[in-house]
Amino acid sequence: MRIGRPLALLLYAVLLPAAAPVHAQCAGFSDVPLGGFCTNVTWMKNRQVTLGCEDGTVYCPNQSVTRLQMALFMNRVGNTLTPDVVTIQDSGVSLDISTSAPVYVCESAVVPAVPYTRTMLGQLTMTYAIAAAQDVQVGIATSVNGAAYPFPPTTFSKTGAGQHQHHFINRLYTMPANQTHRFAIFVARVGSAPVPIGGWQCNLQLHIVNAAE
Repeated sequence: MRIGRPLALLLYAVLLPAAAPVHAQCAGFSDVPLGGFCTNVTWMKNRQVTLGCEDGTVYCPNQSVTRLQMALFMNRVGNTLTPDVVTIQDSGVSLDISTSAPVYVCESAVVPAVPYTRTMLGQLTMTYAIAAAQDVQVGIATSVNGAAYPFPPTTFSKTGAGQHQHHFINRLYTMPANQTHRFAIFVARVGSAPVPIGGWQCNLQLHIVNAAE
């Protein structure tokens, strides 16, 4: 019996083994589909709690974890959730605030970019002497991806001659993923009569914390 071409193609399609379903990859793992536990796996991968298994392109979600592997994972989680604390201290004889441009002191090193959101809680102490009545603004400035410091809207002012100290706990600042950051204390005058600042000391402490997402 001879089978016609259309019937032969139909039988071939029916009898051909079904191809394995293709999933969009989650966190670069070919065996983890989008949705479901993808958010959790991505959190682990971004923070290098897990690097995957075999050649790193698979997560092996159904494999058992030994107690030794569990200890490694827990240690990495602990390191990830421990805030990075950076402290910068500096001092000098005088600060030139003769122009309206801010002066930046206690500047941090560049905080490298990471593939997840973080938060920063900044705390500053700025002590200085001033010879005459003058409003002085002090606060924390933030540079993103190497850009110039924008003049921040959050400021503190002191008026009058003598010794002054600013102590300021900044609100939580969001550090978006994949961006570098740098922080500093800015000092600027208010008004048109510049008065030299002398005998200054600054202390900037940054608490950089991993966000939950």
